[in-house]
Amino acid sequence: MKKNLFLTATVLAAMSAAPVWAASSAVSLHIDGTWKHQTVTGFGGFAFAATWGDNLTDDDTKALFGCDNTNKTLGLTILRARISPDSVASWGADNWAPTVNRMKVARNATEASGRKHLSFASAWTPPGKFTSNGQNTKGHILESCFADYADYLNCFIGRCERNGTDVDYISLQNEPDWEPDYEGCVWPATSFIKFYSNYASKVNRPLIGPEYLGFQRDRTDSILNSASAMQGLAIVAGHIYGSGNFDYPLIREKGKEKWMTEYLINAEDMGYESTHIYNWDDAIYFGRVINTSMLANFNAWVHYALKSSYGLIGDGTNGTTNDAITKRGYVMAHFAKYVTGTTRLHTVLTDPAYSGLTASAYLSESGDTCVVMVLNPTSSSIDVNYSLPFLSKGGRRIRTYSSGNLVQTAVSFTESSEPMIACPPKSVCTYLLVKSGERTEAQEAVPQPLWADSLQNYNGQCVHPNGWKVTVNGNVRTANSGNSFWNSSQTRLMPYSPESPIPAGILLHGSSGKVGQANYGSQNNYRLRLEPGNYRMIWHAIGYNGPQKLYTFITKAGSTASIASHSGVAATANVNSTWGSGRDNFDAVADTLDFTIADAGNYELNFRVTYYADNAVNGSCMALVGGITINQADVADGINEVTISSDAPSNVSETYYDILGRRVSASGLQRGGIYFRSDGSKIRIER
Repeated sequence: MKKNLFLTATVLAAMSAAPVWAASSAVSLHIDGTWKHQTVTGFGGFAFAATWGDNLTDDDTKALFGCDNTNKTLGLTILRARISPDSVASWGADNWAPTVNRMKVARNATEASGRKHLSFASAWTPPGKFTSNGQNTKGHILESCFADYADYLNCFIGRCERNGTDVDYISLQNEPDWEPDYEGCVWPATSFIKFYSNYASKVNRPLIGPEYLGFQRDRTDSILNSASAMQGLAIVAGHIYGSGNFDYPLIREKGKEKWMTEYLINAEDMGYESTHIYNWDDAIYFGRVINTSMLANFNAWVHYALKSSYGLIGDGTNGTTNDAITKRGYVMAHFAKYVTGTTRLHTVLTDPAYSGLTASAYLSESGDTCVVMVLNPTSSSIDVNYSLPFLSKGGRRIRTYSSGNLVQTAVSFTESSEPMIACPPKSVCTYLLVKSGERTEAQEAVPQPLWADSLQNYNGQCVHPNGWKVTVNGNVRTANSGNSFWNSSQTRLMPYSPESPIPAGILLHGSSGKVGQANYGSQNNYRLRLEPGNYRMIWHAIGYNGPQKLYTFITKAGSTASIASHSGVAATANVNSTWGSGRDNFDAVADTLDFTIADAGNYELNFRVTYYADNAVNGSCMALVGGITINQADVADGINEVTISSDAPSNVSETYYDILGRRVSASGLQRGGIYFRSDGSKIRIER
């Protein structure tokens, strides 16, 4: 049934009042029940470690995949398995038996809890006879063997069935974009397109893939943009090592789910020695990475080895107890038990002090409970002002902290849609807030900036951000140019947690006589159109290994003369060693530039790191810039309201353009967005 969606547009009159800049120090979480994102399919992990041996016991598996109201189970519903390239080893051992048996125990444990179980099996390499070098390592797939490979995969599927279990999806290749020393095989995107298009129907289960190391958006895009390949690929999957923990709108446009199918965080990844004893702070960081994935619209999240020092069940090393649930396991349980099957709701976390709080919210399948995940890594309790989509009197809180696991307590307050709830220090909390009635007044929309670029939608590292011209050490880049993150002439993006001052940032790199600069608005397809009025631009910056001088200025498009400029100093931080999707950059310096636009037109933003020998490190001056927004000063009057029905765009004759100058249909207007009509008037969508 098609639902009616009504959007209320606020027409902004020409500004005549003095600018008013709003400010607040309160922490708030706005949860919009009308703005729904992905349905969460589930959470899981990989059955075996890199040695391929089955180190899980049946009791381990039941603890991982069982689900009850205690802290003895974790509630996972997805198992990833490996398809050995040799079904029978040279010495006669059955290589598939441990995998298939573990799959059976996991499925039985999930289904015994009344939940739906899903499993998928990935090949680290096809059998050597299907590769270019005849080996299980460092080969390239032979397209001439696709039919035989499909038959081989069907043998594995048949083995699962004969063992009384099942596999729901098949992945042709784990991490096909590199050549490790262990099992591996390179698949170019063209090979995936050929297999998905012509051979997927020959495999007796739907396909999931391509499982690139960091999603490799350029290669994945080519697969997504092949209509025939999309017919053969059921689920788009990838890993988030180094990059990839971002939204990927093209996957949604193709009607596919997006799964994160491998990730781990070991001691070395966090900058520790390999003997590091894992602690509670490490577990909170782990949880923040998962929460970032949820905010990036992932439908499923699958850890690497389930049983390891960095996994969900300990193996007796790095301070873990063998066969005991780890702190990371309990953090994962918050998501697996309470988020699986829900639909994520749009949230806006306002935390002016950048305390480090992380949050996301979900609507239960029944529609009567708001599931709120809040992670507080600080040593202080934080009061959070909630805006709920309905009235509530409270519910339950499930809390994990240094000395407690999945501890449940009642939460109660006077019936309200705007309660204040304290989040305890050093805690991962799940709040189950039960609906008691409809809101008595409309939920206020959270003000949106006129223009913003979080730089989060570009997959990180070496993917060049749309609309930006980046001059790296004197070399101008307007598009992606290579895959090496450490290429000194390559545009670099560094990802952080989405609640950080810099969710993702451009690394400006300059040296003596060579400019390091980022420009937005100079490219034809990405314009920044501003009308006459007063504006404030806010950005954040970090220096690399020392304070760096940053020059920020605004010009009319095509002109070198600045209409407003600002010189500032970026704080010290070793950004190269602290980036990551669960990391923060709270030492970033926030800066502002107030400016006035006299003439309507296209304008350009510019950020330049200025070279000073005293600030240079190995001959270079570098700074990270991100968290960029432009707001127009509030006005006291001159506001009219117009209602637009997205179900009846034929009734709307106006043509709309976004702030970048791109045409937008009436049905494509997004809540909170700023748009221009053909007559130059401006609208802001609020409902």
